[in-house]
Amino acid sequence: MSRFFIERPIFANVIAIVTVLLGAVCLYNLPVAQYPQIVPPTIQVSTSYAGASAETVANTIGIPIEQAVNGVENSIYMQSTSGSDGSYTLTVSFNIGTNLNIALALVQNAVNSALPQLPQPVRAQGVNVRKVSTNILLIESLYADDDRFDETFLSN
Repeated sequence: MSRFFIERPIFANVIAIVTVLLGAVCLYNLPVAQYPQIVPPTIQVSTSYAGASAETVANTIGIPIEQAVNGVENSIYMQSTSGSDGSYTLTVSFNIGTNLNIALALVQNAVNSALPQLPQPVRAQGVNVRKVSTNILLIESLYADDDRFDETFLSN
């Protein structure tokens, strides 16, 4: 069977091009909206405190905001980072299927309740609350247990 296509490369290329074109045409008919969500929706809270160290940011901004946001309806977990440049980011993940607009409103209300506890420069600058997407479709990794295959071989 393969010998037929090896001896007729033009015919094999025409079949390959027709297959690609049919796939491209069918791509528009895929019911993407019917696919289930596999990544939890997330809300990100961010602000900065100019001139503050990471420890100061964690104590003066992180603790009040995290205490206020902790326990928001349908939240799964929170992850926060405080930078040495005064930046603060809190990412709140929610159950799959949670309406992200409602979750955004709940987190915004919780952050607003913590604003009086924040330092004046942070309140003057404001706290940003927004929806973020962490949809990563696929991550692949290759490794070799023995020394037969080096990094160059695996990367090729």
